[in-house]
Amino acid sequence: MNKKRIILLISALLLLTFSLLLSSCGKNKSYTVSLDPNGGALASPTVEVKFSESYLLPTPTLPGYTFTGWYHDETKVETYGVWSIENDIDLVAQWELTNFQITTTLNGGTLDIDLPSTYTMNSEDIQLAAPVKENHIFLYWKDQNNNTYDGDFVIESGSTQHFKLTAVWWDFFDENKVKYSYDGEGLTVVGYEGTVGAPLNIPNEYLGVPVVAIADNAFKDTAYRLKSDSFFRIRIPDTVTSIGQNAFLNCKGVKLVLTTYDDMGMYRELSTESDIEYINEWVDALNISNVGNDGVIDVICVLRPAIGYALFVQP
Repeated sequence: MNKKRIILLISALLLLTFSLLLSSCGKNKSYTVSLDPNGGALASPTVEVKFSESYLLPTPTLPGYTFTGWYHDETKVETYGVWSIENDIDLVAQWELTNFQITTTLNGGTLDIDLPSTYTMNSEDIQLAAPVKENHIFLYWKDQNNNTYDGDFVIESGSTQHFKLTAVWWDFFDENKVKYSYDGEGLTVVGYEGTVGAPLNIPNEYLGVPVVAIADNAFKDTAYRLKSDSFFRIRIPDTVTSIGQNAFLNCKGVKLVLTTYDDMGMYRELSTESDIEYINEWVDALNISNVGNDGVIDVICVLRPAIGYALFVQP
């Protein structure tokens, strides 16, 4: 091989080596990506990337909005992949309004309003309402986080959460374990599942609905389950207008006392001489069955003065 050819070959090898070095340096070069969150929140405004190597851009957050991507002018840059841009670059976050969901589970009820299924933070206030269910009483809405809301609560403009609402209906038991039924107008006492011997106060209303009657068999055999050494006192409100058959069957030892309630819900036993006229009016108007109630009407008529005007005392 002559000297000239050897020189050309060496030159070619040197050029190839230099090119490879340049290429290698380009692949290892770092670039700065400047990030503008465009109103959102971001931990760091810059990210260092290397050409031809894997990268991951952070995701900013903005309440009420969904991040749609990083953009350079009109070109979207993927948030992860292999970096292929050989220069520093400025990126701007783009957003769109988030559609938040509103779903309801009515548990047999109906809702007499047109409730939207979605809303955004820019929507106007959304007024809800209490659902209705025949012969049931609505208590509250419960969401997916066990928060509770009134029947007519408002999803205010600017809200940024999903609402998965479940209608909760009263189970017809009060805190004293008195059970009721509801006919759409008034409550009727239909049972009692308590076992203690403390006085039982039947309210004049519950959840704003008046207590108007005591049903057949409501307290039948109650005395056999009570832990009382003497008698069991049941205070009956003057809103009660009827007492059904066998309501107090086998309830010897039970004393029934008429009460009235003030505007604060505090009861007062009607048992003084000044109450006689009102007591007589209530007794005369009361629709009470003789059947199965162990002759309580006779007890009312005969024993009232002797017991301080308590209404019923079982023999």
